[in-house]
Amino acid sequence: MKHDVVRFSGQVEPAGSDIPEKPLMDPIEGLLFQNRHDHKIVCTDPTKDPGQNTTRLRIYSPKYFQIELYDHIVRRKN
Repeated sequence: MKHDVVRFSGQVEPAGSDIPEKPLMDPIEGLLFQNRHDHKIVCTDPTKDPGQNTTRLRIYSPKYFQIELYDHIVRRKN
């Protein structure tokens, strides 16, 4: 299933473009994302910590069952 990714800047990246997160599937942890720049893992399990340098924001809406936004900060190497 292909889908577009919408960034906070308003840019829409079509499916298959080079996005900074690599989706991973783990049999125990479920869906994970690995950042391609710092290689840190973002956990999407709502009962667990989202990961290092990552915050999770849950949004409640009558239209959708579940909405969660993940903000991962990538530190620059000096």
